[in-house]
Amino acid sequence: MPRTGGVYSPPAGTKGVPNATIQSVPYNTLIDDLAADANAPRPVTAGGTGATSASGARAALGVEVGTNVQAYDAGLQSISGLVTSADQMIYTTAADVYATTALTPFARTLLDDGNSSSALSTLGVSDFMKTVLDDGDAATARSTFGANNASNFTIGTVADARLPGTMSSKIFSGPVYLYSSSGNSALEIGKPDVINSPFIDFHSAGTVNDFDVRLIASGGAVGNGLGTLSLTAATFAANGALSAASGSFAGQVGAGSVKSTAEYIDNNSDRVLQFRTIAGTTRGMVRHDQANDAVIISTFNSAGSWYRDLYIGGASSEIQWGGNIRLGSSALFQNDGNIYMPMYGNYLSNVLDSKITADGRSYPRRVGGAPINFHWSGQGGQPSWLWGGNDGQEMYVYNPSNFNVNYANSAGSAATLSNWSGWAGTWIGASRIGGTVYQNTTGRWLPISASGGNNGIAILYGPTAATATSAHYAGYSGGNDFSTFGLVPPGWYYSFSATLNVFEARN
Repeated sequence: MPRTGGVYSPPAGTKGVPNATIQSVPYNTLIDDLAADANAPRPVTAGGTGATSASGARAALGVEVGTNVQAYDAGLQSISGLVTSADQMIYTTAADVYATTALTPFARTLLDDGNSSSALSTLGVSDFMKTVLDDGDAATARSTFGANNASNFTIGTVADARLPGTMSSKIFSGPVYLYSSSGNSALEIGKPDVINSPFIDFHSAGTVNDFDVRLIASGGAVGNGLGTLSLTAATFAANGALSAASGSFAGQVGAGSVKSTAEYIDNNSDRVLQFRTIAGTTRGMVRHDQANDAVIISTFNSAGSWYRDLYIGGASSEIQWGGNIRLGSSALFQNDGNIYMPMYGNYLSNVLDSKITADGRSYPRRVGGAPINFHWSGQGGQPSWLWGGNDGQEMYVYNPSNFNVNYANSAGSAATLSNWSGWAGTWIGASRIGGTVYQNTTGRWLPISASGGNNGIAILYGPTAATATSAHYAGYSGGNDFSTFGLVPPGWYYSFSATLNVFEARN
């Protein structure tokens, strides 16, 4: 019958009456009613949704996608994974991918400005500078600055808006630029082409390679001075030797090259070549150690402090380096003596450690890498497996129980053994507790006779105590046969299925 308020009630007349026969009609009516109820949509009050489809269930529960809840969105999913903090804003890094970045309080004061003038005020730009920034060209800016006419300069004197053709005794505190509209310009200090009159000549004859600086020595003539510094070729061509004996070059050569057939650093002690920054910080040095007849290349850190030397030569003719040495892109010789081998993807020490133990012992390994240890210690009993092979190279393990000993078939039966009583010993009665593990310590095969128990007797044995309780039977009787006999190998362990009085041939 239909549910009332989500609660199911069985149809009337379906319950059984004590000591009365159950009638098929009411019973079948109840079964049909239960089947109909189980297959009908379950109302919300009964833990269901009252719907027969997923969309109907969402609508009934008020979680309809697009109406009651937001549909899955990759952008919203990306935002939900962000971890935010104070003074941060969200921005996109790709389609539907978001990240956070800093948004300082000062930056927010710029974002709320409604126009460029307000933004400039926030940045601390004065109203006067705003007018300069608003000028559309240089002439308007000069007019704003009041620098569009020589008469606007109220401090100092200006003879003319342009410098005159000839001036004398003038001092310029700032840079001076000389150029000619024809492309040929020159600045000469001193008297050119006059013997015994040194001068500096910034000169151009209008040719491509003639923008140069000539340093003329005292007593020399043009073309026979200390040298010429060519500004176009960026080289220093010396007219003669430049050495400690004839002169010194204490400056720096940058963005160019020194060209000569040979350059020499002559000295009777150590010779040093330094590589420095413009500020004079040493970053590298090549030195010839006169006393040890060695070349030393020194490296320095960014602060100019010595870091490490590469020592080449010396009396032992060797190379010394305190750091790592890399060959190619991956081979590495470390300063601790270790060697990285790219073909194995590992260090040599690790490869050796995997083959040799910490105490320097190497040993054979099984296929797969497991080590095999050979102990110098005699063992009793019989192993479960033995090593062997047929070709002297490939070794396998074999179960000795499968071995066929030569002439075993002609050895006769146990009844033909001589001196059996002496070999087996004397039978001794003993009480054995079921499930307790015992060991054959006689040094020979141990005969055991057991009787009693219920539903059969089992003598279980194995090479270890753990296997002496498993289904390996030295003797077994089933059903109503309450006696059995068994043999336990020397050193093996054995147990009984029940507490029994047994006889063992021990003495």
